[in-house]
Amino acid sequence: MTVDLRLDPNLPEISGDAAQLERVFWNLMSNAIKFTAANGKITISTEAVRDQVCVKESDTGIGISKDEMPLLFSEFRRLKGASTTEGSGLGLDIVKNIVKGHGGTVNVESELGAGATFLLHFPIAGKPPVSRGEQQRQGIEQFD
Repeated sequence: MTVDLRLDPNLPEISGDAAQLERVFWNLMSNAIKFTAANGKITISTEAVRDQVCVKESDTGIGISKDEMPLLFSEFRRLKGASTTEGSGLGLDIVKNIVKGHGGTVNVESELGAGATFLLHFPIAGKPPVSRGEQQRQGIEQFD
């Protein structure tokens, strides 16, 4: 498996609990590893977008079907194809709640058989979080 890091060295700071944010990234990376074949690829990139820091985690894994997307961030939710994969179904619910608690948003783009891309947006330290209306205007979708 290949991991490609494309990290912007000049990112502005975000405010947050380092241990909780580490848990977010561990959960996402753990899922990517679980659902990506040994010859697959995981790409993590960061960039500043307007008043936010964006973290993008993409994989070439099994992907997520459109019918499973609305409930993906729910407690104890496991993908239909994940019955043989270890896990409790809490990881993405934890991700959603920690990101939301930091004033951020999380979104996913995926197609069954074509991998998944998770997009996280966090407000830059010292700047107020972007309003829900502004998020919609900027094309940032938030899952509640």
